[in-house]
Amino acid sequence: MTETPRVPEQAARAAPARAPIVVSLRPQDLFRQGLERQQRGEPATAENLYRQVLRFAPAHADAACMLATALLQQQRHAEAIEQFDHALALAPDNAVAHHNQAAALKAAGRLEESLAAYDRALALKPDYAEAHYNRGVLLADLKRYDDAVQAFGRALALQPGHAGACNGRGSALGRLRRFKPGDGTPKQYLRKQDWQIAQEIASRHGMALTVLDRAALEQEGMHAILAVGQGSATFV
Repeated sequence: MTETPRVPEQAARAAPARAPIVVSLRPQDLFRQGLERQQRGEPATAENLYRQVLRFAPAHADAACMLATALLQQQRHAEAIEQFDHALALAPDNAVAHHNQAAALKAAGRLEESLAAYDRALALKPDYAEAHYNRGVLLADLKRYDDAVQAFGRALALQPGHAGACNGRGSALGRLRRFKPGDGTPKQYLRKQDWQIAQEIASRHGMALTVLDRAALEQEGMHAILAVGQGSATFV
């Protein structure tokens, strides 16, 4: 009579089944992961994920645009400009892509091309406050201060609390010497819309608005403001 060998008790216990590891290669999942990495401040990792998306789906316009943005964040300006060209070939009406390409062109020193890209972004999206602001910064860099004042004004009309646009506008006005400190009442040298914008911002934050002339600035010891702006509108 043959005896059936006994299986040790530990070996007899069935090992628990492990859940299979599933790696998704769907373009949309990879794209979402890229966005998450980019938002965490990891543009190099995001770049690799966007490139995987484009290998599976070469016409994925959003991935093409975000890849260009990731390159821009890594200060790889020439590559970013070229990639934006590719993204815009897929989606020519993408105002954000035109705007970000303008930033890359500016960083590369191609200022006139950058200005044209901002103009294209605003032609597509006239209420794009950030594009108006960045266009104003560029115009000021080009010493086109009148145009810069207008661009900053449009940004403030769309987003009244935009601190960068408010400061940029004041700086451009100073360059144009719209303030004439020490020569009559300072308020009369502010254009009406500039005074209204300043009053609105001050009122929103519970502050009073005062315009100081040269004598008042010197009395307050604010010589740095004099040196920069030839006069100042200050909140007190």
